[in-house]
Amino acid sequence: MRMVLRQLEIAAREIELAPAFRQAEHDRLQALLRRQGELHMLRSDLAGLIRAGQFSGDEAALVAHLEGCLQDDLSINNPQWLMS
Repeated sequence: MRMVLRQLEIAAREIELAPAFRQAEHDRLQALLRRQGELHMLRSDLAGLIRAGQFSGDEAALVAHLEGCLQDDLSINNPQWLMS
């Protein structure tokens, strides 16, 4: 029963928070890659650049983007971890 309640809490946070988090990620990716595009394509392109060792953008902005994504995901999946 406890696991079911936890999953329902995660689902509620996802419904409430995810749209704004996705928009923020999309905005950061467009700024980071200096181009427009759909979120899934920008994610894929950034991953490919990093994997190939070809990312030549602002490394501080990249780190800030990745930290933002991690914080957003934890806010939904395990917000208690952020409080510790």
